[in-house]
Amino acid sequence: MTLSWRGTRGFFRAECGSEGQGRVLVYQRDDAWSWSVDMLPGDAEPLIVGHGCPSAEEAKDRAAAQVAAWPSLIDGARRV
Repeated sequence: MTLSWRGTRGFFRAECGSEGQGRVLVYQRDDAWSWSVDMLPGDAEPLIVGHGCPSAEEAKDRAAAQVAAWPSLIDGARRV
C-alpha cells in the first residue's frame, strides 16, 4: 500500500486501511524520528510504534512497512 503523506517539517500524517480508516503519524522527537500506526482508531486495538529513525523518510518507510505487515509487527515495532 502506498501512503499519501501530508504535513510539515516536523510532523506528517497519512490514512491507511482498506477504507482509509487508519491513521499513520511520523513526527520528530528529540534528535530522532518516530512513527505510529493506528489501524482501527476508537477500537481496543493498541497503537503500534517505532522510534529512533535518523530521518523522516526512513520513519515513513518503516511506518509503511508496518501498515503492510499488520497485524504482525515489523522489527523494532511494539504495541502500546
